[in-house]
Amino acid sequence: MGRSSDHFDQEQNEPETPQNKEQQKETGHPHQQQMIIRMPVLKLQKIDQPQICEEVQTDQYICNQRSNFSLNQKEPDLENNKKPKQKGDDLDPEPSNEKLLFAAESQVTKEKQRILSESVVNVQLKVDRRHCRDSNLSSSSGNTNMNGKSLSCNVCGKNFKYNSHLKRHLMIHSGERPYSCESCGKGFRQSSDLTVHMRIHTGETPHHCKVCGKGFSVTSVLKIHMRTHTGERPYSCETCGKSFTSSSSLTIHRRCHTGERPHSCTSCEKAFSCSKALTIHMRTHTGHRLYFCETCSKGFSCNQSLKIHMRIHTGEKPFTCTICRKSFRHKGSLSLHMKVHSGKKTFSCKLCGKGFFIESRLTDHMRIHTGEKPFSCKTCHKSFSCNQSLTAHTKVHSSERPYSCEKCGKRFRHSGSLTFHLKTHSGQKPFSCEVCGKHFIASRALTVHMRTHTGERPFSCTTCSKSFSLKCILKDHMTTHSGERPFSCQTCGKSFSLKRSLQVHVKTHTGEKPYFCEMCGTRFRTKHSIDAHMRIHSGERPFSCQTCAKSFTNKSSLTIHMRMHTDSRPYRCTTCGKSFNKTYALTVHKRTHTGEKPFPCDLCGKAFTRSSGVTNHMRVHTGSRPFVCGTCGKSFKSSSNLLSHMHTHAADRQHSCMTCQKSFSTKYLLTVHTRSHTGENPYVCNTCGKSLSCGSSLKAHMRIHTDNKRFVEDVGKSSALRVV
Repeated sequence: MGRSSDHFDQEQNEPETPQNKEQQKETGHPHQQQMIIRMPVLKLQKIDQPQICEEVQTDQYICNQRSNFSLNQKEPDLENNKKPKQKGDDLDPEPSNEKLLFAAESQVTKEKQRILSESVVNVQLKVDRRHCRDSNLSSSSGNTNMNGKSLSCNVCGKNFKYNSHLKRHLMIHSGERPYSCESCGKGFRQSSDLTVHMRIHTGETPHHCKVCGKGFSVTSVLKIHMRTHTGERPYSCETCGKSFTSSSSLTIHRRCHTGERPHSCTSCEKAFSCSKALTIHMRTHTGHRLYFCETCSKGFSCNQSLKIHMRIHTGEKPFTCTICRKSFRHKGSLSLHMKVHSGKKTFSCKLCGKGFFIESRLTDHMRIHTGEKPFSCKTCHKSFSCNQSLTAHTKVHSSERPYSCEKCGKRFRHSGSLTFHLKTHSGQKPFSCEVCGKHFIASRALTVHMRTHTGERPFSCTTCSKSFSLKCILKDHMTTHSGERPFSCQTCGKSFSLKRSLQVHVKTHTGEKPYFCEMCGTRFRTKHSIDAHMRIHSGERPFSCQTCAKSFTNKSSLTIHMRMHTDSRPYRCTTCGKSFNKTYALTVHKRTHTGEKPFPCDLCGKAFTRSSGVTNHMRVHTGSRPFVCGTCGKSFKSSSNLLSHMHTHAADRQHSCMTCQKSFSTKYLLTVHTRSHTGENPYVCNTCGKSLSCGSSLKAHMRIHTDNKRFVEDVGKSSALRVV
């Protein structure tokens, strides 16, 4: 710093002594030396800012400055310096230089006063504004921070160091959010929060992780993210010892122990432990979906749900079980899976004693006993006991199938269905039966299979008390009592109680048979049919009759066979009163009354009452005889003809006539023979009215009217041929 103004004035009024004159002679001209010393004063135009402001009674501020200059500084008294000339003054060599020097000093002093005056005025204006703001805030908070003391909120008593922090805090109580987003309308208390929020819409992530390259919108989130790489968890719960990467996560976690749920929904009064969960929940009422999948365009209410959904398309399963190495898309699924290894089922039903790993499953299970179905479909108003079932059901109306197989392109509604389907391509069957050694793709299939060995049928019909091994079979059975047939064929108008029955029926019109046997070339409409057919080649007959020990390739054949022992014929014709032991036999029989023949031959146009009839007929054109007798080598067009032929080799004729004691190899031949004693002829010709005892005789008779003469094989007498 240069010299002060007080020192400057002192030098101006100091008289010239002889000692000073001697010094002036040694150093040169006296005023020239003073110019060298005082000229740096011109550089003192930039003064220091005020440091301490004190309020006085007049509400004015006196600003003490580090500089020694002040507004009260006066110009040097030039008149006092202008003394009357003495006689010795004539000896001054340059009397005009002193006047010039005083004039320069006066100009410098005036410039310093002007600069200092402007600076103090500006400082005083700033201080006045701050004083007004602090006065308003002080009136609302009741405290000031002028002396560095803490400020306290009158509502909750929380203390703050700065007035700005207290003012921001008061917005929490008033609910004021002056900054709002133009895209979604969300409000914020600070402009910086709005700036960070806008990055959600723009997708801007300026802060990136140096380890994995992941981007974040704010640095604080990046710092928390870095702890996932370092493993640092500095915040620990005092109750259970669980640690967290952020203090906010710990605060929310503590509410699990206290049961505190401070955030409540105004629509359904549901409460949540954190505000973010409430915000996401509110979108279920408004239907607002901010995040959309770029692959399938599905919308989600929160970004986390979209990230989890994207794993369906990418196939990512980041959570792996350390015991069996099974991977999952969700961390919660892994946690639930780990309980399977521990075998601990902490939640049990008080009514039936069934155990569950999680409480929500127990809650859903209790509705089976109570019959409660709180979740209803908005489209068809069908009710469900759990929300997952409703979610799966809604996809039926939307025809949404978001899960597709990369190998065959088949699409599914549920991820579990896709996982199960993929095992059909890999051939993986990790679950095996300990009794028979049969392998299965899923554990559920093994559980159902075990019931064939144990005979367990846990699902019973409340109407007829009939029991079933599967719940879905019970549901199908219940339609037989209600008579409901909601699924109709658009081609022929036939109705069905089950959707899959309609799907199989439609294939009879289209001729579609997608299932192909690689051994014999036979095609089938359903997978169940080809599975039963493959047992013919393998010789497997897993279903045995407990009465006669006869075995069958499928369960339905065993059920029909059991009716032979009980003589049960539950299906009766309403026209003639004849009863049958299976529905298909009754359906084919009714066509004899109506004359319906829905299965025509594509080559000659001949029609048949059943599909097997046209299949056997096609072998007349092709000459194929795939069924060969193992005893004599004779071949036949149909399996029924081969079966009838096999009885000719059997010595046992167990079916005997009660009238004439004649024995027959089949029950059908005995029935036809008995009509010769009773005179019954149930088959009537529609042209001439002639009646016959068996259907084959009627077919042969009809050729008289059609003038169709050909050689026919008499299946009743395999060795006899006749011309009609």
